[in-house]
Amino acid sequence: MAEKVFAAAWSEYREEIREGCRELCRQQTYSRESQDKIRQCKKRMAKILKDVAELESAKQEGLVVERAYKALRRSYDTKIDQE
Repeated sequence: MAEKVFAAAWSEYREEIREGCRELCRQQTYSRESQDKIRQCKKRMAKILKDVAELESAKQEGLVVERAYKALRRSYDTKIDQE
């Protein structure tokens, strides 16, 4: 029965239903613990990205040899993938 009601509503109110779902997602609240984990993850990611930017700068200035650059870059890419 619910399936029939939803199918009828979907055909007429598709955009309203989608917008309602989007609004529910925007309003989703996270627990204090989840918020702390998200904050910590963002902080770690910001540091990694800062380190990558410094490495790229050092490479452009010729301060890092290609072999060391590649090794460090792989290390940073691995850290990014783990976050």
